[in-house]
Amino acid sequence: MTERRWFTPLGVRGAFRRLLPGEWLRHHDAVASVYAGFAHRIGWLHTERVLTPDKHAEMCAALPEWVADDRTVGDVLTRFGSPSVLLGGTNPRYPRTLLYAADPPRPLLCLHLWNDYDQPVDDGLVLLLAREDASPFGESCWFTPEGRRRRPTDD
Repeated sequence: MTERRWFTPLGVRGAFRRLLPGEWLRHHDAVASVYAGFAHRIGWLHTERVLTPDKHAEMCAALPEWVADDRTVGDVLTRFGSPSVLLGGTNPRYPRTLLYAADPPRPLLCLHLWNDYDQPVDDGLVLLLAREDASPFGESCWFTPEGRRRRPTDD
């Protein structure tokens, strides 16, 4: 984790504290995605669906441009299909992360979705951040406009 800069003095949660809105202690799904990446690399991650190498490459190529617009969970599922792994629950008032996996060594693609429990977005979960798991922190994170608007500011 340290070589990829995902571990801070506040742990992996501390890394996500700089990326995702809301109470940083609630980012269980995002934190789990980092550990899922470890499990994936050593072949221990159990998935519901595995992308073909071509589909994975297509998704990797599409994500940076695709997230230039705001997206909802419905947009994600329509464009990329059901995830390989769902992290988080199905309640639309809480964050979740969708993982898309091909066989190792191809990295997980993680799509972080969010909704504010106290002031929920009418359309349900919105995509804030897409990232490739194998890269160091911040090097392959693509924010949607909503993700940039809601990104925490350093005090």
